Formats: sequence, structure tokens, C-alpha cells
Amino acid sequence: MFTQISGTAGTVGEKPKSGALALLAVMGLPAILGVLLAWRVLNRWVALEVEEGPDGSSAALRTPMGMVPLRGNESLLKVVYRDSTPLQATWLDWKGTSASSSNGKRQLVVLTFQSRTTLQRLESWYQKKLGANFSQTKGWLVAGGKEASSWVRRVEPRSQPEGISFRQELSHRIRGVLILPGGGAGQGSEIKLYDYMESPGQ
Repeated sequence: MFTQISGTAGTVGEKPKSGALALLAVMGLPAILGVLLAWRVLNRWVALEVEEGPDGSSAALRTPMGMVPLRGNESLLKVVYRDSTPLQATWLDWKGTSASSSNGKRQLVVLTFQSRTTLQRLESWYQKKLGANFSQTKGWLVAGGKEASSWVRRVEPRSQPEGISFRQELSHRIRGVLILPGGGAGQGSEIKLYDYMESPGQ
């Protein structure tokens, strides 16, 4: 009798362990499947594109939701003057005409900021920050031309003769900074950081 009771006690004590292992397996299976699915999606739909430019390598991550700029050096979209206040963020994806370029896929990212700093002071700061890799011009012209009818107008739709523009051209990419005078009350400046990309030929 005592042997039978002892054997029964041992069997009852092992049931919670089996249940815990089964519960752990049931909870862990979805996590494993999720990791495998994510890996499959990354391999199939996400691609890293690297281009060599005057400032070294320029990389972008292509995803189903668009292009994500990645760079080894400081990203242009992070070059923001210290007193700037965010106003608007624009991320546009569209297809151009078949004659424009490769497969016609384009993307434009524009970050707009308001600053209390004068245009002249911002111009000096960005000259030092961006260096010789960016060409500087006075004014922003959108009148006429095929280029002006597409992405240039999407950065700033009106010509701005008093604006200051810094621009860098890479293969399949143009990025830059546009500084405009005045704000809502005619004081300070507006800063637009933009990154325009075209898909390379397949």
C-alpha cells in the first residue's frame, strides 16, 4: 500500500512540469514563426543600395514603404540648426514619365523648420556645416523647365529670389538645404532640408 501511494505522489508531481513545457512550446512557436516570416520579408522586399559620391558612400534602404536614407557620415536630414522648430515633414513617392529615367520611380523627402535666426547667420552656419561638397546659389527658381515642373516645385512651389540654396548632386540623387527669409510675422527664417532620389535602371 505504501509503495502504491508513493508511486501516485510521484506521478502527480510531474504533471505541472509537463504542462509548463507544453505552455512554453505553445507560446514560443508564434515567436519563432514571426522571426522566420520577418526574415523572409527582409530577404525578399528590402534591399540596400550603396552609391559612391564626392562625400564618400551614400546608402539607402529600399523597402515596400519607400526609400530610407542611410549614410556612413552625417545625414543631411539630421543637419538641423539648433533653434529650429519643426513645421512640416513631407514624404512623397510617385512615378515619372517613361522617358524621364529608368523605371520612373521617384521619392522626395522634405523637412521644413522655422528658425528665429536671420538668413545671413544661417547661411554662414550651413557653409561651415556642409562644406565644399555642396554648391551654393542665391535664389530658388521654379519657372519653366522639365525639372522645375516636378520635384523642384514640390520642395518650394514659388520662386524665391532672396532664398539661399545649398545643393549636392549624386548618382540618382539630389539633396540640399533651402533657406528662405521671413516667417508668418516677417521675422526669422524658414529652412527646408530635401532629399530627392530616382530608382536606378533595372
